[in-house]
Amino acid sequence: MRNSAVIALSLLALAAPLGAQESRGQITGRVQDSSEAVVVGVEVRATNTATNVTYNVKTNETGDYVLSYLLPGTYKLSVSSPGFREHVREDIPIRIADRVVVNVILQPGQLSERVVVEARAPLLEQASSSIGQVIDSRRIAELPLREGNPMLLTYTSPGVMNFTGSSSTDPSAVLGSSAFSINGTRTRNNDFTLDGVANTEQSAVSYVPPVEVVQEFRVQTASFDASQGFTPGGVINVTLKSGTNEVHGSAYDFMQNNALNANRFFSNLAGLKKPPLRFNRWGANASGPVWIPKVYDGRNRTFWMYGYEDSRKRSPRGTYSSTVPTEAEKAGDFSGLLRIGSQYQLYDPLTTRPAASGRFQRQPLAGNVVPASRINATAKKLSGLWASPNLPGTIDGSLNYTDPGPESINYGTHLFRVDHNLSERHRIFFRGDAGDRNQQFEVRFQRAQGADFRRYNRGFAIDDVFTFSPKLVGNVRYGFTRFNEQNIPLQVEFDLASYGFSKAFIDEVASGPPRSLQLPYINISGYAPFGNQALTDRKDEVHSLAATLTQAARSHTLR
Repeated sequence: MRNSAVIALSLLALAAPLGAQESRGQITGRVQDSSEAVVVGVEVRATNTATNVTYNVKTNETGDYVLSYLLPGTYKLSVSSPGFREHVREDIPIRIADRVVVNVILQPGQLSERVVVEARAPLLEQASSSIGQVIDSRRIAELPLREGNPMLLTYTSPGVMNFTGSSSTDPSAVLGSSAFSINGTRTRNNDFTLDGVANTEQSAVSYVPPVEVVQEFRVQTASFDASQGFTPGGVINVTLKSGTNEVHGSAYDFMQNNALNANRFFSNLAGLKKPPLRFNRWGANASGPVWIPKVYDGRNRTFWMYGYEDSRKRSPRGTYSSTVPTEAEKAGDFSGLLRIGSQYQLYDPLTTRPAASGRFQRQPLAGNVVPASRINATAKKLSGLWASPNLPGTIDGSLNYTDPGPESINYGTHLFRVDHNLSERHRIFFRGDAGDRNQQFEVRFQRAQGADFRRYNRGFAIDDVFTFSPKLVGNVRYGFTRFNEQNIPLQVEFDLASYGFSKAFIDEVASGPPRSLQLPYINISGYAPFGNQALTDRKDEVHSLAATLTQAARSHTLR
């Protein structure tokens, strides 16, 4: 279990960032009049155009203001003070963890008069020295993504490289989703957050949300804030979509089938058929205000979002070639090998006797055939687990079996988020997620080889922002994620007594940990092994607690 508590206290410039783990944005600036004198006590309001939620502050004694914890989106900034015209700036985009500066010059006039600023150049992020790349909602929606994995877009950021060659790209393959290096650091030395909450298990991302519910994410590669210290690499901070005053939703289905694919050139050349491929990914998501007729109208106040995705994949794991005994060899008849050469002669181990020069000598088995009376009954039953050869193999029968057999992966995930504004000074959000992956792989030899691999993710986060005064804002955030991996060999299903194993052996093994009673690992030199899958059950739990007080003090911020 990893426990982290972050309480940061630092004296920073007003434009300094509020922590690398924070997924929300900030608008800061200074309000002056036409003579460039600062204006104190001016009301500054930022309104999210999608939710109509307003964030209010007032300028301090140096004319500075800070609007913190803004959800990614488009905002309208309004600045008003008696004796001046109202200053309005439209369409201010706030991306994940943005720290933008908007300075305002108020013009003398009546408060009923308005100065509207439009068509300005895009705002530069002047308030942070951090280096990173924002993967915005447009890229997420329009760029092609293999198996719908949003983490693959990290490779569009400068300094991000994949050095592992991992081919696992589905969202449930957390190691494949994390197999990248940032600015030359070792792979899987990065930190992942979801809505500003820890989303890392050991060295990989713990949970990858469906791409349809991801608002945007930032790949931060250098110059971290002091509150971020868990990694020598980079930080990938993902923020989810939240509800708005309008109901939105979508449903989708992506399908791949080998019947629709062309065969590979070299497979055609070798006369091989197309490998089996069945992949289907479907889902749905919706968001909007909480609105119950005649009971509760949550427009401008309470919003929800829900996403669901499921996928089914059947594909070849890769060409598997090995050696299995022929039916004659299972019966102890290896006479066919003698036709190749005398080096394949078998010798009777029970006839071992001393020979000259300290050596030992054995008698050859007649005709290279093991007598039926010498074959162990349990070994004979176990040999029946091997499949029959399905390839010509080499001259001595090696590499006579291939089984690319389909690998199955089933994955489903549910995710929801609720944002609620208790008042203009107090707002909270709650998010929960769950993902289940079930994979069966390397299944062959009547299930004497192969395993069920299972992965479960459970997580939630709760965040509370309270404005004590125009100069003092508090934020408390708690998150929890549980990551559970199980590898269950299919060999636990075998009835060992039916194969001739003694009761004493079975009772002794059964007295061990649960599911330890399984077909033993059997590896005969020269032949494909079976029963070599190990039972594992790994659990990781991460608790994340962060508490921050932000105090504006003249042109500085005490956090």
